[in-house]
Amino acid sequence: LRPWADEPGAPRNAWTFLTAVVGLSGAIGSVVAILISTLLFMFTASDPAGSHFDALPVELTVLVMGILVWWHHRGRLGPERTDPVRAYEYAMAALGLASAVGLATALSAAAFGRDLLVGASTDDIITLAVALVAAVGVWWWFWSRAGRQPREIEAVAWPRRVYLLGLGIITGLVAAGAL
Repeated sequence: LRPWADEPGAPRNAWTFLTAVVGLSGAIGSVVAILISTLLFMFTASDPAGSHFDALPVELTVLVMGILVWWHHRGRLGPERTDPVRAYEYAMAALGLASAVGLATALSAAAFGRDLLVGASTDDIITLAVALVAAVGVWWWFWSRAGRQPREIEAVAWPRRVYLLGLGIITGLVAAGAL
């Protein structure tokens, strides 16, 4: 790849931040898809043997490319804890938390819905449960990384403030909508 002509600035940091988030999200999504297809085959086994390998080449390609894109662009953000690194980690934590909330809602609707009592398959519950565990894992990994940092430095960082402000606004909107 061609190096940037000048020192890291806002355009470069925005690009590396975005591609690092997309690359890691693609890799995690691919691993979850492989795990879900394997578990669905193991527990439901309604398809012929070997049919769960049909999507494997695409899933492995996305996994490898996602890891390579993430590895390259995350390395460009630098090893020290700067604001772009904080923004990346808080964005991944927010993505994991938002996914976990949505998946928990969908899982409770699928688990306690009327369709399951009438004889629907358990494919949705297995899929949602595995995806929920992955989303909570992503949130926990990145939130705990931020929690291990020195409090006096981390508390005044703008990415943390944006994360917590966004979390508060979304919580307030959900609470107002529930009224």
